[in-house]
Amino acid sequence: MLNGSFIPPSDVRQLRDLVRYHTKLVSYTTGEKNRAQNCLTVSNIKLDDVFSDVFGKAASAITKRLLENNESFDVRPYLTKNIKTPVEQIQAAVDGVMSANQGMR
Repeated sequence: MLNGSFIPPSDVRQLRDLVRYHTKLVSYTTGEKNRAQNCLTVSNIKLDDVFSDVFGKAASAITKRLLENNESFDVRPYLTKNIKTPVEQIQAAVDGVMSANQGMR
């Protein structure tokens, strides 16, 4: 005779389901961030060179501005006080051209 398979208690099974779902959501979020970063890189917008977090407050504001109107603009109003990168480098990093197709992804 073989022993039956171990079936954990209900609370352990629920916890396992939640952990699996959380892992799936984190993986999905990471994939979407990578796709967004790739669109910026293809457009020659190098925010990853000047910001430690491309999805932080200042970089997100600049990205939003680029998506709304893809023209040259001054980045100073979008920067926060704790950014150490010189404004000239940040300005050079956003001098790319994003096509309409890339902005819609």
